[in-house]
Amino acid sequence: MAISSLGVKWTSLLAFCEARKEQLAGMTTKEVCGELMRETRAKQCAYADLHPEMFGPANVFVSHAWGYRFLDELVPALSKWVESEEGGAEGERCLWIDILVVNQHSSGVLSDEANFRAFASGFEGVLQGIGRAVIVLSPWERPAWMGRAWCLFEYHVMMARGVRHSFVLPPGDEERFVQHLEEEGCLFLDVVSRLDMAEATAFSEFDEANIKRMVIEELGGFAPLNTAVIGSLREFVLETGLKAKGGMGEDSEIDFNLARLCYDLGLYEKSLKLYEEEFARRIKRFGNSHASVASTLDNMGIVYQALGDFKKALEHHQRALDIRVSQLGNFHVDVARMYVWIAKVHQTQGKNQEALETYEKALEIYIPSLGN
Repeated sequence: MAISSLGVKWTSLLAFCEARKEQLAGMTTKEVCGELMRETRAKQCAYADLHPEMFGPANVFVSHAWGYRFLDELVPALSKWVESEEGGAEGERCLWIDILVVNQHSSGVLSDEANFRAFASGFEGVLQGIGRAVIVLSPWERPAWMGRAWCLFEYHVMMARGVRHSFVLPPGDEERFVQHLEEEGCLFLDVVSRLDMAEATAFSEFDEANIKRMVIEELGGFAPLNTAVIGSLREFVLETGLKAKGGMGEDSEIDFNLARLCYDLGLYEKSLKLYEEEFARRIKRFGNSHASVASTLDNMGIVYQALGDFKKALEHHQRALDIRVSQLGNFHVDVARMYVWIAKVHQTQGKNQEALETYEKALEIYIPSLGN
């Protein structure tokens, strides 16, 4: 089965959406695909074959979930991305969107493993030839893309073939996402950290099984793909947050959340700088002895340990400990946690006796508070 290398011209897609805005209102991409299949059923062809004037050689691949609302999520996200890319555009954007360029009537040819592999091989070649991809994420709090087997397979191809790619959120989702980054705790990062290709699904059980089999054969398991996707999503969050943080107020938690993210990405110097900015802001807002100040000191100590500056790590953990003791007393579990971090620094330095003594201080608090 030959895979089309055509893409819908951006101006043609906008005209298509305008002409059909009442017909397609509220429809998911899957439902729009159903509408197009009715129009192409007589000739058993792709929509691109009926309207060749709308298409040209694809220069952008669009990775998306079919559950996205076509007019309300997918196209607005692409519009935002096209606008952001205009400065570097060479000619018109021609977007490879599966429901428009793939013959949806020929899905039956994938009904055996050999044909599926031939399709996948052809698909990989087309994606590599296009060389540029945009990945649409929606809804922001739990993007459907992360749970779709075809989408993660597309990312696997991007990774394997060196295809340049970027993520984009629909405009409303990005606004809410940035607001979320300002809040204490970033649940999106927790969702991202739990991503697992093993849990991804497809509308076709046959497709799902074959996609997963190919990933396992090529990568030895799902872990390498999970790690790559999680890393890219974290980098996207960081990039989005750094762009947005300049316009946020004094009570924003974005520096703290981005510092945590930088630490997870191994960007320790950048993490430390963000924690320092957040520390200064919290001192100004709460004073020297607030729990949030202790929390920032504690995290700074963790970063210093990662940087190998054990002296400063101990200094920051000790300052955090002093605040916790003054606020909570000597026998609170948060105080015990401070002792654990201090013990870990000693242990990393090979000071095992000091580490043991400090762990014992933590146990003296944990056992009465939490039991054996």
